[in-house]
Amino acid sequence: MSIVEVFSLLGGVGLFLFGMTIMSAGLKNACGDKLQTILEHATKNKLIAIAVGLGMTILVQSSSATDVMVIGFVNSGLMNLGQAIGVIMGANIGTTITAQITAFNISTFTPLLLFAGAIMYLFMKNDFVKHVGSVIMGFGMLFQGITMMKVAIQPLSQSEGFVSFLSTLNNPALAILFGIAFTALLQSSSSSTVIFQAFAIQGLLSYNVAVYLVIGAAIGSVTPNLLASLTANRNGKRAAILNLLFNVFRAGILVALINIFPIILTGIQSLSPSDVGRQVANTHTIFAIIAVLVELPFTNKLIWLAEKIVPVLPEENQQLEDRSLIYMTQMTKVPAPVALRQTQREITRMGHIAADNLKRALDCFFNYSTSKAASVRSHEESVNILNHLIADAMVDLRSLDLSPENMRRVSMMTIAVTDIERLSDHAENIVEYIEQMNAKKAEMSEAARKELLDMSQDALDAVYLALDIFEKDDLTIINMEGTLTEETTRADKQFAFKGDPEFVKILTSSSVEAANMANNHSHDYGEQSFQDTVNTLEENGIKTFGYDDTSVIEVKGVKIGFFGIYELDDHLERIPQVKSDIAKLKEDGAEIIVAVFHWSNELVTVPDENQVTLAHLAINEGADVVVGHHPHIIQGIGGYKGKTIAYSLGNFCFGGNTNPTEMDTIIFQQKFTVNGKHEIVDASYEVIPCSVSSAEGYNNYQPTPLTGEAADQVLQKLEERSQSISE
Repeated sequence: MSIVEVFSLLGGVGLFLFGMTIMSAGLKNACGDKLQTILEHATKNKLIAIAVGLGMTILVQSSSATDVMVIGFVNSGLMNLGQAIGVIMGANIGTTITAQITAFNISTFTPLLLFAGAIMYLFMKNDFVKHVGSVIMGFGMLFQGITMMKVAIQPLSQSEGFVSFLSTLNNPALAILFGIAFTALLQSSSSSTVIFQAFAIQGLLSYNVAVYLVIGAAIGSVTPNLLASLTANRNGKRAAILNLLFNVFRAGILVALINIFPIILTGIQSLSPSDVGRQVANTHTIFAIIAVLVELPFTNKLIWLAEKIVPVLPEENQQLEDRSLIYMTQMTKVPAPVALRQTQREITRMGHIAADNLKRALDCFFNYSTSKAASVRSHEESVNILNHLIADAMVDLRSLDLSPENMRRVSMMTIAVTDIERLSDHAENIVEYIEQMNAKKAEMSEAARKELLDMSQDALDAVYLALDIFEKDDLTIINMEGTLTEETTRADKQFAFKGDPEFVKILTSSSVEAANMANNHSHDYGEQSFQDTVNTLEENGIKTFGYDDTSVIEVKGVKIGFFGIYELDDHLERIPQVKSDIAKLKEDGAEIIVAVFHWSNELVTVPDENQVTLAHLAINEGADVVVGHHPHIIQGIGGYKGKTIAYSLGNFCFGGNTNPTEMDTIIFQQKFTVNGKHEIVDASYEVIPCSVSSAEGYNNYQPTPLTGEAADQVLQKLEERSQSISE
């Protein structure tokens, strides 16, 4: 064999491999993300997974490409080993199609394929047509490579040295080893099998030797997958090991079968008695099918063995739990209230995973290590997977018999899931930032480092506190002291407030369910502005109440009623309205009644006599809790007949002043325990200290939960003012 013929053989192999690559890339581009999506969603049904692996490999003409994708999906947690083994089995069958195609002599049409593909790729403007053109051109290159290889190896039949070497392959063990090594070198079982076909057609190999070479080629084909797994996590490595185990056992099974039952080879030969190329192709395909049929019942054993070779660590079990649903598993088989509660618990669990990851990211920022960075990225992937699982499961909630209020809760929880996923994205961004700083050898001063450390701790505390609030909160009520309108005629008053109706998204994304409208700023741009605000809130699922309107919302099967009283100018003249509102709520079936008052005078720390009288009246008439506002500062919390009265919560999201007299405020949480007879058997409250601003010294209009010493100071202030209440 001359040097020119060697070059021709190498060129043919190169053209074959390049053509296969071009075909694969063209098909992927033509199909967009569909191939990857199909593979990603291969079900736990192994037969379907086999079909997916078969179809994918037929399309991309490379089992290695499919298997590498499988490793990637297993590595990311999108596919488990049970799904992976099915796809791997299907890919092993699909890769035999190349040899089947090459058994046809279509070399005459190869130039036409190359020409047509080139025309489509170079001169057509449509992207899809261009991609199809690259597929056709790749197909032509593949067969042109085969033609070159066939021509190049023809002289080998006259080479005594090469013939002598091939004669050593009559030993089945040596033939299998050569098939492994040759395929590992080419990193493609399709290309090595095609070459073995060509050797057989030229008479350089007997059919029996080609059989063992094909068996070895299947093992050698795993090489790209093993290389790809080097950078994968432990589960990705198991997927590569699983592929290797399947093909090693396949080799053992096939060797045993063809030696025990020689009729198998005789039968395959009889299908194409005069075409040894077709015989090799048929052997490749039939062996793959036999291996799948024999090994399919034992896939769990193969997975068990892979997990023994790469043992499962305790942290991997935790990761598996983090990437699975725990509570949202029977959404359509439980009552709607239970399903909603389970959803909230699942979202809260996702929130804690994301918050913990933020904590890891901050630790990585101040004490960087590659292992910490890898841990953050792994947990970020867990949050992403859990995000998709929860979103898919929440679709089932829509099929339940949900009240409008509960449908709105579902919408709010959907927003919460998105926000939590974004939180984990920020964790990964923090790691990327410190890696960029390290790459540029940038350093922070000690003062800057300390300031960032303090800020990060405050942010982390706020995140955990927000999760705590979300976990405990079933219903959020606000005093809507302003308008959402496009009206321009301003009321004749010193302060008048309005905002774009789009600002309602701030409320919906904050899980606000109800709003009191009875206050001195609800008509700041006239009666129309009031109606605009009510309409905007109601259209976005936020119940309104106040003045002459009451509202009832059902939460966990319990009806909660609300009424709002504007007391400022009328004081005790509002007594008839208190009585009538409570009576109406009782008629509407309210089991818990919340009284909301807009009262008192600005900046007064102690409730006046009118406040106390109206609060007691409301409780006497049937109210279960009383909440007040208007003074712009905190007033104390009192009690009457075992019921709670929060006289003034202070400001919260307050945009009327950049430097208010007092920036301390509270979130007031009232918890009711209701028995099976819908009777209140317990009532308790919690207070969450907050500031109207996230900045010190001025109001930036970003209310923020407080922690540490700042929180203690607000609680102390509340305690002092509560002690001043005379009831």
